[in-house]
Amino acid sequence: YKRQKFSLVGSERSFPCLFSLLEHYINSPKKSLSLPYRKQGLTLQELCRKRIIEVCGGGEKVEQIPVNPVLKNFLFEFPYKI
Repeated sequence: YKRQKFSLVGSERSFPCLFSLLEHYINSPKKSLSLPYRKQGLTLQELCRKRIIEVCGGGEKVEQIPVNPVLKNFLFEFPYKI
């Protein structure tokens, strides 16, 4: 909300009321994000975990990595399929 108009961050388009904004974007042919929106980037720890999961291809191979149990548990907490 800026200067008595509603808009989305990064968009030059603004609307007189919130309902106009919602109606415009609901009717838009592009309704989904191509990538997840993140306010902050991933931590180095999370980036490393993601890469390890990508390289190993899943749980069975992760189990074979020679690391301490705390780190292994962290690796298994990865919530997404790659």
